[in-house]
Amino acid sequence: MGTQKNYTIRKFSPTRRIMTDYYEIAGENHRVMGLVELDISKGRKRIRELKEAGNKVSLTSWVAKCVGKAVSEDKRFNTFHKGNHKIITFNEVDMSVMVEIPKKDGGKVPFNHCVRNIDKKSILEINNDIRKIQEKKIEETEQLSRDSSAKYTGLYMLIPTFIRRIAMRQMLRNPFYVKKIMGTVGISTIGETFKGNTGWAVGFGDKTLNVILGGIVKRVVETENGIEGREFYCMTFLFDHSLVDGAPCAAFVARVAELLKEAYGLKDINAKD
Repeated sequence: MGTQKNYTIRKFSPTRRIMTDYYEIAGENHRVMGLVELDISKGRKRIRELKEAGNKVSLTSWVAKCVGKAVSEDKRFNTFHKGNHKIITFNEVDMSVMVEIPKKDGGKVPFNHCVRNIDKKSILEINNDIRKIQEKKIEETEQLSRDSSAKYTGLYMLIPTFIRRIAMRQMLRNPFYVKKIMGTVGISTIGETFKGNTGWAVGFGDKTLNVILGGIVKRVVETENGIEGREFYCMTFLFDHSLVDGAPCAAFVARVAELLKEAYGLKDINAKD
């Protein structure tokens, strides 16, 4: 009588293998991390008001706009290494926003969507840009290649792992290539699956600045008006410490906190927009 199998073996897809190569290389970067809670009470209240009036604005779009605004004011966070002896600072702030989009055969996959010139776009333009991508259905092979052809993915997987990673490392050392496919700043969120819970996501950074949005926590705080209930966003900031020192990083987080606390950009949105 044969032994019953109590496990399942499945194929590790080419897409996941390419992503593993990428994660291995991205993990080599020199990162300093900050886990903070930033006040979003006024902004969430305004977003609820807009939703009740029929104008749905996502929290991620608003936060992305605030981060983009802060980067536009301090371009050190829009800087990359260019070879071993030079650095390059881009004037355009292109933000990669990690979103979940549906697959044609069911389920969802993460998709790295780049919002170009995010600091110059309105919150509504950013919101519509992201929603348009989220409504798109793709094949798994399009998760990385952006088209339906798996030809190059298959050829890539024929190359030995150590050679693939050498080639990928060289591509990621080209700041123009990185900007083209992944933008200059990154933001991602735990998403709806974490709704109602509190905590930070501790990930890795692949740019000079990456921001990860975690849970939302309610706190009772003392203000000039007395004791009040406030909502705080658990946010993780990852900086490339080889390009930016600690003091500018702290000042940057403080600026983002200021923008969020004042509900930057939301007061300019009308219910009929």
